[in-house]
Amino acid sequence: MLLNPKRLAILAVATFSVIWWLIGLRIGFNIWDEGFLWYGVRRVIAGEVPLRDFMSYDIGRYYFSAILMSVFQDDGIVSLRVCISIVQTFGVTLATYLVVKNSSRSHLADALLASGVFVCWMTVAGFKSYDTTALVMLIAGLAIPLEKPTPRRWLIAGVILGFTAMIGRNHGLYGSIAGAGALLCVYGLTRFREAFSSAVRLAAGAIIGYAPNIIMLVMVPGFANAFWDSVKSLADTGTNLTLPIPWPWSVLSGSVVTADVPGSVLLGTFFIAMPVFGIISLIYILSVRQRVSMRQLAVLTSCALLSIPYTHYAYVRADIAHLSYAVFPLLLGLLVFPAKGFFRFAIWGSVLASSLFLTVPNFPIYQAARQGTWKEITIDGSNLTVDESVADQVNLVQTLAADYACNERSVYVAPFWPGAYALLSRKAPVWEIYALFPRSVAFQEREIERIKAANSNLAILVDYPLDGRNELRFSNTHALIAKYIRENYKEVKSFKIPNYVEVFVREDFNETCRK
Repeated sequence: MLLNPKRLAILAVATFSVIWWLIGLRIGFNIWDEGFLWYGVRRVIAGEVPLRDFMSYDIGRYYFSAILMSVFQDDGIVSLRVCISIVQTFGVTLATYLVVKNSSRSHLADALLASGVFVCWMTVAGFKSYDTTALVMLIAGLAIPLEKPTPRRWLIAGVILGFTAMIGRNHGLYGSIAGAGALLCVYGLTRFREAFSSAVRLAAGAIIGYAPNIIMLVMVPGFANAFWDSVKSLADTGTNLTLPIPWPWSVLSGSVVTADVPGSVLLGTFFIAMPVFGIISLIYILSVRQRVSMRQLAVLTSCALLSIPYTHYAYVRADIAHLSYAVFPLLLGLLVFPAKGFFRFAIWGSVLASSLFLTVPNFPIYQAARQGTWKEITIDGSNLTVDESVADQVNLVQTLAADYACNERSVYVAPFWPGAYALLSRKAPVWEIYALFPRSVAFQEREIERIKAANSNLAILVDYPLDGRNELRFSNTHALIAKYIRENYKEVKSFKIPNYVEVFVREDFNETCRK
């Protein structure tokens, strides 16, 4: 049986997405955030529990990746990227489906253009595609009852909400805020009984979707304490280290110094557009809802409701990487906006052109082709082509471990390179594998005891002022641990070690590893 135009368009998008991710499967490596995820997945495969046994995101991405990689019988970086590619393909395909499902136009052309936009933004920080796809799922899930508010549909929306909360609790929070907005849009302030009944079903669905995490809270020893400790930590430190928003007027006036003025102005425009889109779209929806079918407005309403809370996420650390996770309600909302003629052409053209302009310079494949200095390295048996600085970092870690921590001796790496543990196939001696925020004396004392218990032979400290802020140096955020290392280990001096890296070995090191 021949596929109808919509199904053919979606199949073409999925094929395009798979081909794109396969092209970039062995290009680039991020020893920071990608390494953070890779280490966590490897530890889950080894039987450890996220949050309890090591610092981590919420559990969803770890167990999904671990299950697939166990099927592949491969826990390497390329295997992880295959898992991420599956998630990316699903996210891009679902987002594209939401664009074309109610369209009466050429589905194939619309689908390919829309998917091109979505692929662009997912490529900026591919290792965070779990979060991007979770957001697309929220958009789709919330649109289900907005399209037709039946009890069953509110329950389904809740299940999707609970499921995305397992990928990241921020999705649960932002999705709940948008869910409350959806109830208000559908029932207003007067139909309280119907709104309450639907809210109960939404909450019940969320509990069902979040059930695996709830079961772990009850059944897995120590997980509940670790989970609530992580919630308290978020309340104390915030969701991320802040970066100022590059408002266009600040860039043009010189208040924000940048080498790329056009790019920074456009980036700042996206930060403005997110909340503005949400507010204007809601005003538009309220003004036309008596004349236009809610089925036609469901996806737009969902995007508008989600764009406002996700603006908070984008604003906390205002760079293109974090914008790329939160921008999908804006992108999708603009592409489904019921415009016609020149207005529609202008919207689609602007979205595509601005997306290409901002994102392409961040593609690893583009950077590799343009710079021409990328090198091929081997990480855990996989050949990758990476930036020269990344190659130097990986080679440094591998060389130091071979020289000073042979025979699987424990290595301590802090604060920014959690991927070092994964590429060395070593268990971290500490819980906090990504030491960004200042920690209390009690916390640092516990970590020191872990370092002692692991008998770590080698310590690599990347004492770098993150974001140019001296107070964020490891020696300031974790002064007690830095002091312990410097007093109980001896420093290794070599011209091959970058000036922002300090290397220490135990005082009793006998040089038996040296070749």
